[in-house]
Amino acid sequence: MRNRFGNPKANNYRDLQVMVKLSGEVLGEIQFHMRGIMDIMNGPEHHWYEIKQKRLKEGLIDDVPDVVEKGDQHFAEQYQNAYDQYGQE
Repeated sequence: MRNRFGNPKANNYRDLQVMVKLSGEVLGEIQFHMRGIMDIMNGPEHHWYEIKQKRLKEGLIDDVPDVVEKGDQHFAEQYQNAYDQYGQE
């Protein structure tokens, strides 16, 4: 089990991960999130992740480090805002 609610990633992303053995060699992962985080993670942040991965594969990522850093910071702020809002509910 990995609890990143108490120890978030550098971009403020938090979740609770539980690894389970389903059968034989098959492993599974269960993640627990808050609704606001899922909305960010499965929407604009995932699109940003795909862009970064594509640029990395094409060798273009080094040409745009300021863009990558600004994008990562943008989602770090969105994640933090979602957690702050959750704490006020």
